[in-house]
Amino acid sequence: MKRKKPVRSQTVYKREVKHSMVPVIGYRSIRDGIKKIARHINKPSLRDDHDTVLICLLNGSFMFFSDLCKHVNIVTQIDFMKVKSYNGQEQGEVEIILDTQLDLKDKRVFVIDDFYDSGKTMNKVLDILSERGPKKLVGATLLKRINAGTSKHRIIHGLHVREDIWLYGYGMDKENHFSRNLKEIYAI
Repeated sequence: MKRKKPVRSQTVYKREVKHSMVPVIGYRSIRDGIKKIARHINKPSLRDDHDTVLICLLNGSFMFFSDLCKHVNIVTQIDFMKVKSYNGQEQGEVEIILDTQLDLKDKRVFVIDDFYDSGKTMNKVLDILSERGPKKLVGATLLKRINAGTSKHRIIHGLHVREDIWLYGYGMDKENHFSRNLKEIYAI
């Protein structure tokens, strides 16, 4: 049986991907960050007779959110919000494209996002949701930039990022190109 030659564009694509991707956070570190946040959500001292709600901020945190939910061992309600604050690598105004559908009054709410970079997106979402009367409202991110701004809200995070670099992979995009499905985090 004769082997087919690979299509040239596929070969070039693989070569470009291989040489342009620089992994900065491996899956083991990601998993450790996830477990750290899950332990906080699962803490018995934080549980009470109120419902717990996990809200995923789409699109970037979908992989993190999915993996985090697998480590949360309490009954939760799950909802989603689609929020846009970046146009390419430029941060703009925070825009709510899809809002949560659950009643948050008197509930323990965790807003899950991939990255606390400047804090602008998370803080805006927490401000909006705080007006809906949750008993407890906490932001949770996999990554937090060391020099990120502060927040009047409680924010927990799994891992710190020191460098001021653009990250992609593990749900985060590379300017709407490929990369959301990568299982590790890379830098441009």
